[in-house]
Amino acid sequence: MMLKKIFIVFPFLLLVFWLYENSRSESSLIEHQPSKLETVGAKCIDLSERSVATVTPIIEYQRLELISRQSYVLSRCMIDRGYIENPAWRTGAERRAVGIAQQQKISISEALETMRRKDMAIFSEQNKQISYWIGKK
Repeated sequence: MMLKKIFIVFPFLLLVFWLYENSRSESSLIEHQPSKLETVGAKCIDLSERSVATVTPIIEYQRLELISRQSYVLSRCMIDRGYIENPAWRTGAERRAVGIAQQQKISISEALETMRRKDMAIFSEQNKQISYWIGKK
């Protein structure tokens, strides 16, 4: 009698557990759907990384050239897919660049370029920071 109850209850518990896990995994898939910007950005990042994959910098100048080439390819890829630099990002970055330039004792344009290269590779919303990319109108 007890064994019969176990054979009835155990499959039922397994079914409940399976349904719970299945619904949880489906909801997590729905929550993590990448936006169009994230999808395009991931493709462009991949393209920019492949564009410099065979280059091995030996001296500092070549390392800077590699970084420049990679950001140029990323920028062109995003522009080709319908995105441009966000004017609101530029305005905020110019204000922040002044403080960074004074703090690090570098030029404002160098601080701005460093921020640009860093922010252009961010495609998800982070701390309500203004996105570098915006769709063309």
